[in-house]
Amino acid sequence: KENLPAGGYYLGRKLVAELGVPVGIVTVAMAWPGQPIESWMSREALAASPAARPILDFYASDAWKMRTVGTYEERMKAWMDYCQKLPLNPPPKPQPNDADTLARQEPSAVWNAMVAPLVRLRVRGVVWDHGEDDGSQQRSVQYGQLLPGLIADWRKAFDNPELPFVVVQLRPTTPRLADSRLAAELRDAQREGA
Repeated sequence: KENLPAGGYYLGRKLVAELGVPVGIVTVAMAWPGQPIESWMSREALAASPAARPILDFYASDAWKMRTVGTYEERMKAWMDYCQKLPLNPPPKPQPNDADTLARQEPSAVWNAMVAPLVRLRVRGVVWDHGEDDGSQQRSVQYGQLLPGLIADWRKAFDNPELPFVVVQLRPTTPRLADSRLAAELRDAQREGA
């Protein structure tokens, strides 16, 4: 109850009142907030999506590995060596906790940790309230291209081709998206992708 978003709580209450049966609400996003859409998709769904190819290439690149693989000292050395080769446009400097936090952003990370273990549940619907970080990274077009694949992926995993999938559009006053243009672009991508 403590980590259940208010919208989920009130939706559950309304369903119990209307259906007259107990309703379980499973929330997974609150444990790892701020993950990009590709972390919520299975590897198979990503491999099947042309829009995911640049994402998968980036996560396989040296630029990503130097931020997540090895000790902090090894990652700093790899970053400095990399910057010697490409001094005009270096990737972000590694931080001490990158290996822990960035690993959660990798493709399929949240899928493997939090969604795949639930596929044996009898899920009757999904409320998808996501996108702030994708919008803040100016990835709205890519988000809109990946969202239909995510929906199809979850429907297949939960063995229900008609699984209701409600996409909650990003709120106009999202703290992580101070630029209202970015928020509007992501809302449009959510509308088109759903």
